[in-house]
Amino acid sequence: MAAARVFLGLSACLSVLSACCGATGGLVEAARPAALVVIDVQNCFVPGGENPVPGGGENPVPGGGENPVPGGAEVIPVINALRRRYGAGLDLVVMSQDWHCPDHVSFASQHPGYSDYDVMELDYDSQGALCTGPSPYAVNCTDNIAHKLNQTLWPDHCVINTTGAEFHPQLTTDPADLVVRKGYRCQVDSYSAFFDNGGFRQTELDSLLRQRQVRTLLITGLALDFCVFFTAVDARRLGYDTYVVRDAARGITEAGVARALADMAAAGVSVIRAEDVGTVLGVAAGAGRLVGVLQAMVLACLIAALTSYDQVR
Repeated sequence: MAAARVFLGLSACLSVLSACCGATGGLVEAARPAALVVIDVQNCFVPGGENPVPGGGENPVPGGGENPVPGGAEVIPVINALRRRYGAGLDLVVMSQDWHCPDHVSFASQHPGYSDYDVMELDYDSQGALCTGPSPYAVNCTDNIAHKLNQTLWPDHCVINTTGAEFHPQLTTDPADLVVRKGYRCQVDSYSAFFDNGGFRQTELDSLLRQRQVRTLLITGLALDFCVFFTAVDARRLGYDTYVVRDAARGITEAGVARALADMAAAGVSVIRAEDVGTVLGVAAGAGRLVGVLQAMVLACLIAALTSYDQVR
């Protein structure tokens, strides 16, 4: 008789588990940890100082805005709000930081005869050595050119250990944030937070994300048609579930933004709005929460069955 009651209790537990799994479409997958990725929200890219841009905000930083992104300051309250509202659902916050030497090859000032925003071709050998002069970092490798990269030439910006390279003071940061610096190799630019522009070197970002088992990325920041775009496409290529939060990013030109949005869609990157982030985090983390609920239910059911058995022995 007691054995029969235990059997009935266990059967009830299995029925509960089966019903819950059936309601969620079968076996429940483990959670996919998520990270908020904030790209280059630094003084050098936020309009301010002596380079104001309409729509750039009312709180300029002296010496900021060296290479301003129109409307760049508008992303700051959106990103801060995402952290406040969804921080508990995020496993990590990543902050990328442009970090250039004073004579970086991407600066127009290093190329006589060229102006800001001109495009020039740079030659590299198979190891990523720069073969194009007159940069002080160019070497004699013109007979071994393996890569030709189109380089947009920028105003001097985000120079190492300057105010311009610092994160904007209105941007929420935390000591626990993972800071990934890029563009510090003087002979090659680095738009993506994962790789330099030639793919010669990889940052630590992918390795650290995998160590923490992060698989979902919510990408925000500046500029949508350059560093945000290249980071998102690389993330998708590396296998991450990749979302760009459109109202938490700004681009340099309308045409560039339109191309970036089309190319990201073609690469499998999802473009969402801040109001959709909760849904994404629910997809990323809800399965894990449901697993915990089911485990608790089954455990309670087993305890009840065994208690019943003890009482009738």
